[in-house]
Parts: sequence; structure tokens; C-alpha cells
Amino acid sequence: MRIMSWNVLADAYVRASYYPRTDPALLRPGARTSAILDHIAAEPADVFCLQEVEPALVTAARMRLAGWALYFEPKRGRADGCAVLARPDIALTAVRALVFADGAPDRKDSGHIALLAQTQIAGRAVGIATTHLRWDAPGTPRASRWAVREVNALLQQFRDAAHPWVLCGDLNIEVDDPVYAMLLDFGFVDPAAGMLPPTANPNGRARRIDHILHTPGLAVVPLPTAIIEDETPLPSSAMPSDHVPIGIDVQGLSPKGARPG
Repeated sequence: MRIMSWNVLADAYVRASYYPRTDPALLRPGARTSAILDHIAAEPADVFCLQEVEPALVTAARMRLAGWALYFEPKRGRADGCAVLARPDIALTAVRALVFADGAPDRKDSGHIALLAQTQIAGRAVGIATTHLRWDAPGTPRASRWAVREVNALLQQFRDAAHPWVLCGDLNIEVDDPVYAMLLDFGFVDPAAGMLPPTANPNGRARRIDHILHTPGLAVVPLPTAIIEDETPLPSSAMPSDHVPIGIDVQGLSPKGARPG
């Protein structure tokens, strides 16, 4: 099974000043919708985990990708959310949302969410989660970081799972971030750890902030990622988002090994 993850860039967050190398015509509301759906339809993947999805894109996807399973969960109080799409021959079950209770006691909740589902690979249940962790300003104390609180909430969902999980998303962290270490310490595996191609270039610096990780029990191969550099225009006519898609091939089951704890 091939699984892709992609932050498709919500129109609500577009500011021309953020994208000085992008044709302004591509930054108009709805200008990239068809191209995003073209990419999804052309990609030979079975399941797509999307972030920064707006209702208008969901409506267009239901028309363009008729027959596909499509589940969408909005962030609370924001314009976008997360979605999971699957081709008609792929069943998604046990779909549910996790709304992060990440504010108390010092602030309001962020409104960020994760969308969780299950599918079958080789007759065995496999969980799939997509999320968009909230960005933390540099120097934020660990106890106050949105990402720490949100990942802790996610790990609670995975801790007692009887099946493997695949975690997809714009995690807004690089591999030297302590939050990335939290995920690996739990037992998640990064199949791209030896390559680490960048997935976005905010502020003119190409870096990997999108990830697909999995718990033990799966045989996984990372897929090639489009090459981007600091000055690569994103979005562009060739890539209609400021992130590039990333993917994995789940080639089957592997010995489960130690249980995450």
C-alpha cells in the first residue's frame, strides 16, 4: 500500500509577501485547487493524508474524485483542517478525530486536530493518522510547547494499540528537535532517516518539516521526494503548494519487535 502525506497550503494563510518568487496569479483564492487535485489523481498512491485542507477543496475533491473515500475534520476556530482520502478499492474504518486539549492551564486550546483511521494491509489492521502540529517560536520552554503537548496526546492514542500505526503530517519540526526524539523514543521509525530530503523552504531555507513515521510491525520503503532548494519557487505551476508531497510504500508486515511504551 502506498501512503502519501501533503500540506496543500490553505488559501487562508497565503500572503503575497511570504512567496516573493511565486507568480501572484497562483496566490489567488482557488487558483491552485485544480492543480492540487490533478496531483492527487495522477499519483499512484492508495491513501492520501492532507493538511491545511479547506472546505472548498473538500467540495471540489468530492466532485473530481467521485467514488473515493474522503474524510475531513476542521481545526476548531480555524479555516482549515486535515483530510484522509482513499481510492475506491481501499476501505477506511474507525475514522475519528482527536481534538488537542493543549491549552490548559496557561492558555486556550490551539484548535489543532488529528484525524485517525484504520485500513487493512495483508489482512491485518493498520492505523493511519494525519495531523498538523502547531508551530512553536524558537526558545519556547519545553513545557509550554504546542508540539510537546500535541504529541503527548497522540502517543496516548497509540500506546495501547494492538496494531501498527503510520503517522503522517506537517509536524513543524526538524530531526534535531526534541519532539522528533519523543516520537523515536516511543518506538516510531523514520524510514527516510538516512536521506532527509527537504519538504518546504519557508523563509528561504529548505528543510524537512513533513514526516511519515511508523511503529514496528511494518516493512516500509520511503518514496523519492521532489528536490527543492532554498530558492525553489513554492508554490509554482509545477508544485501547487509550499510543501512537496512525501510518501512510503508499505510492502507488508514485519516482525513486530518490542511494543512501544
